[in-house]
Amino acid sequence: MSDNFRKDFSDKAAESVKPDSNKGVFEKAGESITNAADSVAGSVQPDSNKGFFQSGADSASNAKDSASKEGESFIDSAKNLVNSASDYLTGNSAQKPSTK
Repeated sequence: MSDNFRKDFSDKAAESVKPDSNKGVFEKAGESITNAADSVAGSVQPDSNKGFFQSGADSASNAKDSASKEGESFIDSAKNLVNSASDYLTGNSAQKPSTK
């Protein structure tokens, strides 16, 4: 059972089990809105006022978001490195040496 004004765990579970490819546009939009509202509610609700399960769910969600952002950053860095190496090897480097 979730805390007041929070998205119910059973709703979250049902949404995560159903593939996005089987969801309509309005269903996806509704989930995005309710997920965002739940996230805001979780961030403003003090941990001391959260139930055991709600606190655990929020911690897991925050860890997932953090890992996702770090993963994206790592992937972007790797892409930039590969592009720079490719440019260097093909002579298309943005920083060509001056001919002075």
